Amino acid sequence: MKIIPQIEFKSVLEDITDINKRNKRFKSLSEEGQRLETAWEALKLVVNNIADPSTHAEEYRYWNRELLNIVIYSHTSEELQKNLLKVKKCTVCARGIMTLAKIRIGNNVDPVFNKETDIARGCNDSTRGGFSFFDFKKMEIEYEFNEYGHPYCHNTKEKLANILCNVLVNGNFNIDDKTDYLTSKK
Repeated sequence: MKIIPQIEFKSVLEDITDINKRNKRFKSLSEEGQRLETAWEALKLVVNNIADPSTHAEEYRYWNRELLNIVIYSHTSEELQKNLLKVKKCTVCARGIMTLAKIRIGNNVDPVFNKETDIARGCNDSTRGGFSFFDFKKMEIEYEFNEYGHPYCHNTKEKLANILCNVLVNGNFNIDDKTDYLTSKK
């Protein structure tokens, strides 16, 4: 199934190619603005088949080994962003895609972190982009277990895309909004 979200969003970051300018603009956004931009980037990764969602991306939980190697071998925040922008295909879970999207669009990652556990597991405060840990957790349990009964089968691209659309419409993941954002309302 080709995923075609039935929502519109205008990114304020999309046309900014300079990483430092994009980071500065991202940081100037409200927490809701950061959540929206992060969800938009994540949705693009799913729709364009760059990110293959899974419940646990290999044994590394949130990211596959290729992404984890990019994190480990990037020496600066800017290098990490540049390298993650080049990713052509990856496997991530719900929390992993949000962390990946956040870093790709506007994250000046705190230099003091445990690369293998904090970033790859989506646990570093500097990688959350306006989301709390509990926001991530709600999205993750809906994606993996269909906890709140939203549309689409758990652990599918459609499920993840619909969750991201929910964030874009509501400003954060709303467990009470069970709208199917992938089906045309014609």
